[in-house]
Amino acid sequence: MSGTYDVIILSSTLESLIDPTSVLKKLRDNLNENGCIIVGVPNFSHLMARIQVIRGKNVKCFGSSKEDRKFGIYGYDDIHFFNKPALLHVLEITGYKPVERSYVKSSGLFGLYKLNYALFSSFIAVKALKRNE
Repeated sequence: MSGTYDVIILSSTLESLIDPTSVLKKLRDNLNENGCIIVGVPNFSHLMARIQVIRGKNVKCFGSSKEDRKFGIYGYDDIHFFNKPALLHVLEITGYKPVERSYVKSSGLFGLYKLNYALFSSFIAVKALKRNE
């Protein structure tokens, strides 16, 4: 049913979809006039992702064991990689207006991961309003 929901939440979902733009467009049609969507995705600008690429490692892992994770940092089902500008762009072209954005703080090395900054945050969260055109 169209126009049923006030809020739709996609947490660790968008990066696993074959066609995320089509899904976002369809979900937009299911939001009330003043509805919003909250999207959270792994941050490909994260320091560990960059280190893996520099080291020639695959940024994907093929399982959840410690040994499997040596090959990459993201889940085996991720087929798209987002940083904040890419996520904002996808939301804008699919009919949303981003209104709040943040990096989710991680804990780790010398407290650096506590900074709200792309390099030290493994997850991005964005709240966007349905754009009425």
